[in-house]
Amino acid sequence: MNMKKILGALLVLMVATLLFTGCQKEVDPNALPGSWSPSAEIDGEPYTFKGGKATITKTGNNQFTYICNTSELDSQYKPDSGFVSTAYSITTDPVYTGFRAVASSSEDTYYGFVFNHTYNTNTQKHSYYYLVLSDQYFSLKKCVEGSFSTVRDWTQKDAIKANPDENEVLVYKDTNSDIVIKINDTEVCTITSPSLTIGRCGICACVSKDDCDNNRTITSTFKFLQFQR
Repeated sequence: MNMKKILGALLVLMVATLLFTGCQKEVDPNALPGSWSPSAEIDGEPYTFKGGKATITKTGNNQFTYICNTSELDSQYKPDSGFVSTAYSITTDPVYTGFRAVASSSEDTYYGFVFNHTYNTNTQKHSYYYLVLSDQYFSLKKCVEGSFSTVRDWTQKDAIKANPDENEVLVYKDTNSDIVIKINDTEVCTITSPSLTIGRCGICACVSKDDCDNNRTITSTFKFLQFQR
């Protein structure tokens, strides 16, 4: 009887062990690196610039709207060629290495995102990457202590939807510390050995010469879905 009880107890223990092992959560092979959250400390204050004729306003949960009536801009704010952009960080803590967001803008204009944004209190200068989209094209530039350079010149990608359709942008730090940029689930650029690795996330508000020549009112919307850290 004692031997039967011992064998029975061992059998129960083996079954319990198999059940416990079988219930372990499997690792998602498609999971992105790092820790992701749908929320962050957000700057919700309206931001007015270009002589008070353009504004960025928090219009929802992690959502921002940029509006600029170019017909009201003073001459010093109108670009002589191409476009000019303004970086605006929406996260208050410089602890992020990536984000997922959706954005759209008026036809025939530019809009984008800022990431790994830091501010040097000693030099009082900013550093950041900024990604700009226009129709089916994108470009990537870098500002380091106020000095600008091009990481990727204007490039066409079929995955990018033309204005005013919405595009999803994903920027993340990979396991090898490269920065991967995807638009609508398609990888469009990878920054290898990046010089800017962490910082704030934000948006890039743009005004072009063409916008001003045609007296357009620019309306761009940005909604952040996740943040990587």
